[in-house]
Amino acid sequence: MHSIIDLYALLPSKLNNLYNILTSLKDCFRGIVLVSDIFPTVFSSSLLRNVVPVFGSLVLNESVGGFNLKALQHALELGARLIVMPTIDAWNYRHRMGLSGGLSIYTTKGELLREVDTMISYIMEHNAILATGYLSFGEVKALVKEANAIGLKSIIVSDVVSDVNLMTIKQQRHLIELGAFLEYRISSLSSNEALRIFHRAVEELDINHIVVSSGIPLDKNYSSTWIAFIKKLSDIGLKDEIIEMLVFTNPSRLLGLS
Repeated sequence: MHSIIDLYALLPSKLNNLYNILTSLKDCFRGIVLVSDIFPTVFSSSLLRNVVPVFGSLVLNESVGGFNLKALQHALELGARLIVMPTIDAWNYRHRMGLSGGLSIYTTKGELLREVDTMISYIMEHNAILATGYLSFGEVKALVKEANAIGLKSIIVSDVVSDVNLMTIKQQRHLIELGAFLEYRISSLSSNEALRIFHRAVEELDINHIVVSSGIPLDKNYSSTWIAFIKKLSDIGLKDEIIEMLVFTNPSRLLGLS
């Protein structure tokens, strides 16, 4: 447990519990990236970093103005380490949920928004990570290609076996070849089918480009969920050194930690 770096941990439902929760985790985790779909977490993470190594993030949903360059710039200047493309406000997510509207990185003409290149450059300048959120596969592929062309190497394909993002092994392999990291979340690995895909990915794809995050709130049996999942990985036959790569070595590389 003391070697885990969680790149996608959700804020607790009550923020006044955050200090106590992080205090209880300080001897268990090497690093935690705090995430909220509604507002930046860079402020709370900066205040609490002396408790446990926590890092801030910004999710580009409508609550922060979507593809808002000012919000992005301010978050990065304040130390945000993870920038996430739209999640609950992504066009792909809303479409799959039977809702209208939503944000896309494409213009109405099917071209990448001009803001995308600027955002990628900002993220690269601040040595931060770009995550794809709940964009469609086509958008994810275009974004990874563009980031790679500009020179950003720290890009995560978010939650690759979620209901809204389910990707085949072939699609995952293609994204790794384009330079991306694949993120599997514990919150999406509850079914046997998702776990089977994960196991196959670890066996067949480049293990150096796969990470495991939680995707769960800090106040929802956080530590015990991690413990149970690590045991599950051992039970399906993954060696300790492989598990360490997934939960520590690769996330550490992305965050730029020694």
